[in-house]
Amino acid sequence: MLDGYGLHTIIWDSADERLGDLLVASPADATGRGLELHVRQGGAAADLTGAEVYFLWRHKMAGTRGCEPMTEIDASLGQFVVYYPAAMQEAEGAVDAQFMVTHDGKSISTRAFTIRVEPVITGGTESEDGFTLFVETIKRYEGAIEITTAAADAANEAAEAANDAADSATASWSGSVLTVTSASGTSSADLRGPQGIQGIQGETGPQGETGATGPQGSQGPSGTTPDLSAYATKQYVDDAIAALVNLEEEEF
Repeated sequence: MLDGYGLHTIIWDSADERLGDLLVASPADATGRGLELHVRQGGAAADLTGAEVYFLWRHKMAGTRGCEPMTEIDASLGQFVVYYPAAMQEAEGAVDAQFMVTHDGKSISTRAFTIRVEPVITGGTESEDGFTLFVETIKRYEGAIEITTAAADAANEAAEAANDAADSATASWSGSVLTVTSASGTSSADLRGPQGIQGIQGETGPQGETGATGPQGSQGPSGTTPDLSAYATKQYVDDAIAALVNLEEEEF
C-alpha cells in the first residue's frame, strides 16, 4: 500500500539542467520519501548498464553530509531510486543535494538542488535506517585521528618523564658491582654470577694438513781433510799383518 507514494521523479535530460522544484523531507519518514531519477540523453533513455549512481547531500544548518548509493530500477533505461537517509532528516532546515554517475573511472554530476527538511508537528520519532556509509567513514577517520593524537601526547609525556629521571640519576662501578643513585634512592647489584661447572672435554680434532717446507738453512763451514799418508804405505800394511796372532793355533 502506498508503494512509491513518497517518491518524487526527477528527469535529468542534460548535464547543466536545473533540477527539482519543491522537494521536502521529514524526520518521521522511514523509507517513505525519496527520489526516482530518470537519465536521458538526446531525449531518449540513457543506457547506464555497469554505471554507479549516487545521491550526495549536505545539511546547511547541521553541517552533516553523506553519499548514498542509489538502487537500480532499470539501468538500461537509466532509472534509479533512493530514499532519504535518516542522517539527512535529523534536523529541520535546507539540504543541498545532487546526483553523480560514475563509469569506467569517469564521473559527472547534476547541478545542486534543494530539499527542505520540515519539523514533525505531531511529535513523531526519527527514522531508524541509520547513518550512511559516508558519514560512518568520516566519523571513524576523525575518531582515529583523536585516538592517535591522544596516544602521541601520552607517549611524549612518558618520554619527558624518562628523560627527567635519566638526567637526575648517576651510576658507578666497583669491579662487577653497579651502584645507581637517583631521586628515589641508591641501589647496588653484583652483576657477576657464580662460576659454572667445567664443561665436557671435546673430541680431538682431525690432524691438520702438512705445513709448507721451510726455507733452506745456511751452508755450514768446510771440514778438514785428514792426513792418511801414514796409513797408505806398504810397510804399514806388512807391520799390521805381522802383528796379528796366528789364529790357527788358538782354540775356540
